[in-house]
Amino acid sequence: MASEGGCAFEYLYLVLVAWLGYKSFFYDTSIGSDVKYWILYVGGSVIFLALIFWTRERVLTAILSILLMFCMVFVLYLNIGNWWVVIPPMFVSLTAFFCSGASEGVKTVFGTILLIGYILGALAFFAVTNIFITKTVDEITLTGTSQSGIYRYAVMNIQNQQNGSTRVYVEPNDMDFEAFGIMFKPTGYKSVKYNHFPMDVNSKDFVVTFKDTTGDGIEDEMYINGERYDINELKWSFDPKEILL
Repeated sequence: MASEGGCAFEYLYLVLVAWLGYKSFFYDTSIGSDVKYWILYVGGSVIFLALIFWTRERVLTAILSILLMFCMVFVLYLNIGNWWVVIPPMFVSLTAFFCSGASEGVKTVFGTILLIGYILGALAFFAVTNIFITKTVDEITLTGTSQSGIYRYAVMNIQNQQNGSTRVYVEPNDMDFEAFGIMFKPTGYKSVKYNHFPMDVNSKDFVVTFKDTTGDGIEDEMYINGERYDINELKWSFDPKEILL
């Protein structure tokens, strides 16, 4: 009975991995608090791994191991480069799969299916990042936030095969959050307010200010080198570069 209860409890880790994959589509991840990361994220993974190993002969654990490997496809390819986020759940998932009590035939069948899925994911990632996304070298030269703290901006020099450009982005500054020691910053909300061709060598000296003209405490205008730009409602839009890179 105890191990059956343990099997059910293990599925909380599946929920965490699925949640991480979902959030990784809308947020950039990075390590926030080192202490929380090692205690909650890594330590929690070790505890669940021990529980999974203890109940490895159970059918529910075998099913869990397959589902974990499936969810890890999204966690992996949406966090390429953020290996500290990927490694703990990937290690748990791989160990759970190979140590589960499923028969060798079942492991072979589902292992092949999952391997094909990972290969297709790699091909899709390569195609999108190398064919559909224009390669540029981006350098942030200036950052800041509005007086209310609701918005943040970044002045960026973008180098490409031509003369490049200088852009000023504004995005929400009140949507970041931290969970299990991992920092989540939203993607897809960047709004370009200034786009200058060619690249401006004086971008480090840009003067960016915000103004609240309605008195509600939320800025609705921003000024870039004295030129006014309206801050409209920032809405999420699909941007492969923001999501994958």
